[in-house]
Amino acid sequence: MKNKIFTVAVLLFATSTNAQWSGPINGTLNTSNFVNINRFGIGTGPSLPLLSLSHDPGNGVYYPLHVTENRVGIGTNNPQASFHVLNNLLMTRSNNTEIFKVNSTGLLRLTTDGIDNNFRGFYINNGNNDFFALTQSNMYYNGKFTLKGDLVIKDNNNDVQYRLYQDGLIRAREVKVDLSIIPPDYVFEAGYKLMPLKELDKYIKENKHLPRIPSAKAMQDENGIQVGYMQLLLLEKVEELTLYYFN
Repeated sequence: MKNKIFTVAVLLFATSTNAQWSGPINGTLNTSNFVNINRFGIGTGPSLPLLSLSHDPGNGVYYPLHVTENRVGIGTNNPQASFHVLNNLLMTRSNNTEIFKVNSTGLLRLTTDGIDNNFRGFYINNGNNDFFALTQSNMYYNGKFTLKGDLVIKDNNNDVQYRLYQDGLIRAREVKVDLSIIPPDYVFEAGYKLMPLKELDKYIKENKHLPRIPSAKAMQDENGIQVGYMQLLLLEKVEELTLYYFN
């Protein structure tokens, strides 16, 4: 009975003490299959591994896992960041369908495999809302967008449909401008009052521009013109010119 009590007391004492390192004095444990566990000692640095798994495929040692004091490396024994993956990074679904891939050539790919497109893509969130989203179904950005270089949009045949050059030039197959004012067919209505030519001549001499057309100074003050609005005003003047001709 006394022996049993003594044994229980020893076990309780053993479990109550803190576990201590029992490896060699330099704090390193190596195995024959390239597993290395290290406890830092005096004179060591954060580049030495806490845990390292490695094997030799025949052309040099390969490290599937290398953990230092503050970094984790996958495929490398010299991680340059908190988490460093050498060469390729791949994420898949449970059915092995690719979701996200980054490779050593610089490719970054998000893959859609039938999941709702509203949840698949690249998003940046400000804490409340997604102010940038790039998905298969749409792309939107709420804020200032800066692009260094040309912006090119191509169709499924790889033909350029739209190009915005960094010097401000825009090239497109067609431009459609939403209407901000009523198209000027009202010029041909019976009740339209056409300015008499003498009044028109006086107005031009005094103002140096056509009626309703902004002056050069006004355009400069506004730092440009509204394309759709200006096109309709010019059409109005063409239609008025037609009436002057027939009258």
